[in-house]
Amino acid sequence: MENRQIEHWLREDGQLTSAPATLTPLGGGVSCEIHVVTQEDRAFVVKRALERLRVAADWRADVSRNTVEYDFYKSLAEPLSGGLPEAYFHNPVRGYFTMEYLGGEWSNWKESLLQGRFDPLHGERAGALLAKLHSATWRDDRLLLRFDTTENFRQLRTDPYLRTTAEKHPAVREMLMAEADRLESSRICLVHGDFSPKNLMIRDHRMVLLDAEVAWFGDPAFDAAFLQAHFFLKGIFHAPHDTLWEIVAESAWEAYCAGLGTLRDQNLEFRCVRLLAILLLARVDGKSPVEYLSPSRQEVVRAFALDALKNLPGSFHAMRTSWRNHLAQQTTL
Repeated sequence: MENRQIEHWLREDGQLTSAPATLTPLGGGVSCEIHVVTQEDRAFVVKRALERLRVAADWRADVSRNTVEYDFYKSLAEPLSGGLPEAYFHNPVRGYFTMEYLGGEWSNWKESLLQGRFDPLHGERAGALLAKLHSATWRDDRLLLRFDTTENFRQLRTDPYLRTTAEKHPAVREMLMAEADRLESSRICLVHGDFSPKNLMIRDHRMVLLDAEVAWFGDPAFDAAFLQAHFFLKGIFHAPHDTLWEIVAESAWEAYCAGLGTLRDQNLEFRCVRLLAILLLARVDGKSPVEYLSPSRQEVVRAFALDALKNLPGSFHAMRTSWRNHLAQQTTL
């Protein structure tokens, strides 16, 4: 949509004065139009969901997820104080909301990892933030009703990630289909659904979580595995160069477990490990493949994930060790 239309809406909705304003597109996402709006001495972000996502495959999703994200920021503003941007205004009819702009002094964690900067403290903060999100919403019936968004989660995660990938791999199709069904029937806590480095901004000692349009009341294992998958993928992106991906992954998991405390059930780690293997496969063969891996590296991920699904490691430690050994055996990276 042209900037003029969004600016017109903002003015009609009283979010801009009559003074000149500038709208600057922000890149990085496939599911939304995002602009930084500046007027005189103020700046904010306006975000509008797209019906058709910007990927090669035909991927469509209900734009009501814009309301889901706005509600997420408002509902979690107090328990995740300092860990979320402030949400300002929402027009559900026009499908946009406005929120706090994190300026140039902030760095995107994904970009830092791609540049080879692996800081275990960042992993620890991410794990602690995720644990705070899950523990603050654990078995909360009020939030269960507010985020009864399984259809949204299906359109944005289980269908494009699990079921699409399942159709390409008959040997594990039944397992992936069953896992998709299991996820859609889980009701444990509020799940972000896109808890990845690209949605975590860092400045000094503060880490802020963005992009909550997939938020869904379901299985916390999905968020934990989703984050771990990105560490594994950054590991192969930099291979054969040695990085601290494994230490960052470990620090995130340990901080998450510590923050979750007694809420952590005995089956959580197993669910996370299984989902990690599935998500690694989905990030090369689903509707949203990572953009930074060459075909040869995608094949390495594919082979590892398929083997892991047939012989599932019993812990994250075992999964990391297996991945490290798998990378060390590659001679063509």
